[in-house]
Amino acid sequence: MPATVDSHSTVVPGGTQVVVSVLNTVSSNNASADDTFAFQATQDVVINGYVVIKKGAPGQGTITAVDGAASNGHAGKLAMRFDYVMSTDGLKIPLTVYVDHNVHVAATEASGTVAGYAR
Repeated sequence: MPATVDSHSTVVPGGTQVVVSVLNTVSSNNASADDTFAFQATQDVVINGYVVIKKGAPGQGTITAVDGAASNGHAGKLAMRFDYVMSTDGLKIPLTVYVDHNVHVAATEASGTVAGYAR
């Protein structure tokens, strides 16, 4: 079983995969640009035998653009940035996100799991 980082210094290399899940549905019906949303890590991230991001670790993202649905059938759109996830020692680890097929997107809502990568 991997140890949890305590006083040991561990670098999270850029490109390290961090799988996260959005905690609540984010909708173009009520979201605005610059709103924040919460997510959490769905599995431990282990580097050199140390857990650096624990399953359930909180993170924060930002809505960067919203195009609401229109009555003429125009679907709504959201642009989201996953800013950071918290490490086991309380540091914010910045993320770059690549959305995969596990994200569920309806006409005006987004929720699901995404793969983020440490920057």
